[in-house]
Amino acid sequence: MSGHHSTLGRRLAAVRHFHCAARYETPTSDEKVKTVLAGIRRTIGAAPVRKRAATADIVIAMSPTATSLRALRNRAIILLGFAGAFRRSELVAHGCHRAQVAGDAQDLQPRAEAFVGHAGAGVL
Repeated sequence: MSGHHSTLGRRLAAVRHFHCAARYETPTSDEKVKTVLAGIRRTIGAAPVRKRAATADIVIAMSPTATSLRALRNRAIILLGFAGAFRRSELVAHGCHRAQVAGDAQDLQPRAEAFVGHAGAGVL
């Protein structure tokens, strides 16, 4: 088994899944297992390496110039995600079904179900 606690967590999730599927009591919810797992996390765990925040200048620099339709799409996704502060899942769920171009502005109409219950609903 790997030395990472994330690997151990995935394997415990698999044990839990198969015990539940077979309608057995799962051993992973036992306090002894939780205590041992917490000790492993403390022993081999390390703080994640923090990355520098992406500022507008960095995002614009990393969005490719539109030399093709694919590059234009990629640029739009990167800039839309940054401007809307969307998580990856929210950006994927966006799924514009209609885009209208009027002069320099673009009006995006998201699918209604993509943003149900999100604080950013109706922003676009």
